[in-house]
Amino acid sequence: MSGIALPTLSFDPEIALTALASGRLVARDGCLRLVGRAGKTRALVIWPKGSRIVTEGRGAAVILGNSGQRVPIGPRIQLGGGVGESIPPEALSTPLPSQCAGPYFSAN
Repeated sequence: MSGIALPTLSFDPEIALTALASGRLVARDGCLRLVGRAGKTRALVIWPKGSRIVTEGRGAAVILGNSGQRVPIGPRIQLGGGVGESIPPEALSTPLPSQCAGPYFSAN
């Protein structure tokens, strides 16, 4: 899964966001996005500080930096967090690639 942008927060949030998002986690245009049942793209996922992508056999997963939880790429998943139309650049550990536009879902 090299070449996939994995935008992460540059800080540890002080609050836990309580929205729930579900869908398939897919790589589109070099970004990981949640996709709904009808195939409509829902949001670019912003991951907790320290998260990383790992290869697992023929698949891949995101390992969350705050908990070590494994989130598989491909099947339907549920994520806790919060949604927004924008994210301040200073909140990210690295700049977002131009193809990774919002809306955004910040995963807990």
